[in-house]
Amino acid sequence: MTECEKIAAKGILPEDFFRAETICEFRVDETMKKVWAIELDLLYEFDRVCRAHGLRYFLIFGSLLGAVRHHGFIPWDDDMDVIMPRDDYEKFLTLGSEFKAPYFLQTIRTDPGFYYAHAKLRNSNTAAIDYPFVFQGFNLGCFIDVLPLDNFDPENGGETFSEINRLILENSVAMRLTHPRLSERDRERVSRHSGIDPMEAFERIDTLSKKSNENYTGYVSILAATTYGMKKDVFPAECFAECIPCDYHGIRTFIPKGYDTVLSTTYGDYRQLPPVEKRGAWHGNLVFYPDIPYDEALKSTLEKIGKDQDNGK
Repeated sequence: MTECEKIAAKGILPEDFFRAETICEFRVDETMKKVWAIELDLLYEFDRVCRAHGLRYFLIFGSLLGAVRHHGFIPWDDDMDVIMPRDDYEKFLTLGSEFKAPYFLQTIRTDPGFYYAHAKLRNSNTAAIDYPFVFQGFNLGCFIDVLPLDNFDPENGGETFSEINRLILENSVAMRLTHPRLSERDRERVSRHSGIDPMEAFERIDTLSKKSNENYTGYVSILAATTYGMKKDVFPAECFAECIPCDYHGIRTFIPKGYDTVLSTTYGDYRQLPPVEKRGAWHGNLVFYPDIPYDEALKSTLEKIGKDQDNGK
């Protein structure tokens, strides 16, 4: 039985959820519906553990935008992000044993070769193959991202934000060092790698991220994910003072009370849909195999890379 068949049997999603459909002039095929279902099931498990331990969390980034604008996934999105206040996040990281196989709480401490600055909750019986990282040997099941929310001083934190961003990029490059057939862009990035040990870089990120938490600054930031830049990643702390229950494809979850300010800060006029020609997959480097375990998909990927090398491709 595949994971999607198991999810269907749970009854947590409508019977017609897995059907392909066109939403906002964008075709969501059956494979992506399966990926969505797996991520919603991960959210369901994540919520179960958080609820049992009284931990707070919120949807964030595209998942928050989808919740507010689409009442579920953005049709062209393929992942899910949640954030947790730092104290709740640290407690959550101690609860990995509460997730039974195929669920796996992945961090730099639980999975060798995984150098992200935040956690992921994976389903090991599925696959989301991230090509640049396939030689790292870590779990590549479908996932949701789990990120900490920290106090931040925007007036004096520019250098801190930049340094965290630099170290995150260093560790992203470090996960590419084992790959023999990188793209030209990735080879260029590898050539500029400082050589810093990934755990040392992570510890530095962790220390810098937490340094404002003892003093109330009035602002918070998601320092473990600096993709959007400082101007789009710093919010008034009051935005996250309260969790608002939200229905997300039938799964109960939470959004921050100040969601409008959060979304406006990151996306501007977030209720305006992008042009039709720009409605496409956001994470083009991911290849999903929702019906097979990641180790099988990874083995096939590595065999293909080996054959391409032998054939001089």
